[in-house]
Amino acid sequence: MPDCTAAPSTVASLNVVQESGKRRSADASSEGAVIALNAFAEPILQPSMGQSMSSYIQQLQSFIDVTRFERKSTMSEDGLYIHKRNIRGDHGKMLEHAGTALQHTLIYVKTADKVVAMDYGPQGSADVTENLLDSVPCGPVLHDPAEPEQDTQSLPYLYLRAPFHPVDSPAVQEAISFVEGRRYNALLNNCIQNTDFLVRALTGGAVRNAPLIFDALCGHVPPQDNPMLLMFMLMTRMSWFDVCDGGKVAAMFLKDNACPTIPDADTAQVQHTSLQADSLQHTEKAQKHSPQDTPEGACQEDNGLKESCVSKGVKESTAQSQCRSKA
Repeated sequence: MPDCTAAPSTVASLNVVQESGKRRSADASSEGAVIALNAFAEPILQPSMGQSMSSYIQQLQSFIDVTRFERKSTMSEDGLYIHKRNIRGDHGKMLEHAGTALQHTLIYVKTADKVVAMDYGPQGSADVTENLLDSVPCGPVLHDPAEPEQDTQSLPYLYLRAPFHPVDSPAVQEAISFVEGRRYNALLNNCIQNTDFLVRALTGGAVRNAPLIFDALCGHVPPQDNPMLLMFMLMTRMSWFDVCDGGKVAAMFLKDNACPTIPDADTAQVQHTSLQADSLQHTEKAQKHSPQDTPEGACQEDNGLKESCVSKGVKESTAQSQCRSKA
């Protein structure tokens, strides 16, 4: 997997932050528009060539702003939750060798006493573990109302402290229609990738790779990649990150659809303090940081945003806050 390339200028990124919440016209051609559009489909942190799952998760733990997430055993607050559960299938034991990374992943949205779920999976809960290369029709994504998982001791919820579009908003409904129109494939178009994409759509790209953030804060991965999984990945010419990253789904969505914006405070499902000050502070730190300081030599610069791992608790940039409608 190639390393990521250098990001565009910090000044252009800050211009996007300063204009957060204002949808631009489809013919916008500024550099900031390109940055925002690219960032929506980019990973929060690109792994280096051959980087192990464990090494990446450790790096991610020091890269993300942990104050934006919280591990919870119950849905005690209104808002957006990510959850993972064990694979339900007769032949899914191999996937368990990856810890929580390849577990089934879904989204819950709690509003007052109501909970809805966004759960991408095969139609009729078909067992796709017998043939991981098979593609099957997907089932309905939106479950309204939904029954939250009861067993949350070993696999808790990850609460996302970020504003997000209501589930019935046009942006989210468009994203749901898009994923429901594609066939499920355990490797190429699975629940993890689509959960990642749907969180991007809900938050306008402010939160990316949510399933991997779950693994970093709530889950676990083995200290070394399992040999059987490594052999399987070599046979399929895929990496573990390809299976867990929703960037390709997001990029396909952007081909024919407008990029969802980060919600304004008055339209967001959950009110939240502006992250602009955090982004400005993060950029100042990023300018003082050298990529050589990072473990495994992994590149810390998004193709869409300047992001650097400077210390534990460093903040993820939200400079992609203004996404553009496609021309």
